[in-house]
Amino acid sequence: PQERLLLNRLAGAGLTTFAPWTAAALLDTGEEEAGRMLWDMSHRYLVTYLYRAGGFDRFQLHDRVRDTLLAAGPHVLGVPEDERPDWSAERLRTSVDRLLRAFERLAEATARAAAPHEWSFGSPVPGRVGQGGDAPAVVRAPADPLAWLESERRGFEVCFRWTAPEGDGRRSPERGLRLRRAFTVLSRSGRRHWGAVGEATRQSTALALEMDDPFSYGVALLERAEVVGAQGDHDTGYERALTALRVLEQLDPPVDPRWSARAHRAVGVNLYRRGDLDDGRAEIERAVRTFEEHTDHWWWARTLCNLAEVDRFQGHLERAYDLLSQAESLLEGSRDV
Repeated sequence: PQERLLLNRLAGAGLTTFAPWTAAALLDTGEEEAGRMLWDMSHRYLVTYLYRAGGFDRFQLHDRVRDTLLAAGPHVLGVPEDERPDWSAERLRTSVDRLLRAFERLAEATARAAAPHEWSFGSPVPGRVGQGGDAPAVVRAPADPLAWLESERRGFEVCFRWTAPEGDGRRSPERGLRLRRAFTVLSRSGRRHWGAVGEATRQSTALALEMDDPFSYGVALLERAEVVGAQGDHDTGYERALTALRVLEQLDPPVDPRWSARAHRAVGVNLYRRGDLDDGRAEIERAVRTFEEHTDHWWWARTLCNLAEVDRFQGHLERAYDLLSQAESLLEGSRDV
């Protein structure tokens, strides 16, 4: 019965490839038990074992099995009467909620491990205002965050469909925002999936507005600015960064000043890369002072590199070299290099 139910829920959730922890969430059971079930099902060709990636075994649901499950209901498939309530749309939705919760926590833990400097400046964390900071992961975090990201690329897409801003009104906008932010941080740390990241940040701003959460909205706008700027659209990047800066500076109670400093940096980078060198320098220097005051070596060094780029554009090569040397010294021995 559990195997039949798992196949039904995998198909209903829209998953094509998955790990044991995914199956465990859908069935509300333990990961080890779900793993044993999947291996047994693979021996009977109900699912296919693919490979191990990101620290997890991965399986695939056969296309024919999925199509049959989606086309025929439990009556046609001969599911016993006492099992049919578990096949209902309501039970499926409950199982998907568990899946989204497990995916969110693992994705957040993976993003924090991959890029702690991008994730937050302590509490509050975007999407978790009033919740006491980060939530603990319910499954072990992968040893290789980027390998896990690639293996769960389709899993993220499924989660995004279930938590879309234009969804059915039953999904959690907070969860949708947190999933998209984790995907954004992970993808940017590996410098990949720029198109999908742009769409994820766009939806994050819509979800933050729906949540009526100005802090999350400001951070989502800031990340949108950084993404479009990295893609060369510096006019749009400047406008979004400036809006994000205004939102972040007007928060009450205020948040860590480094969020505003990061926005100043984004404003400055987009300004100087579109040709406004002096105004761009002023914004970046302001960010440098804040990161230096907080002894935030990673952002301090990164912003010094931006300042060095302005000097290089203006022909001040010796000053640019000195700034880069200072940035290098700040990051000596850092695990972020």
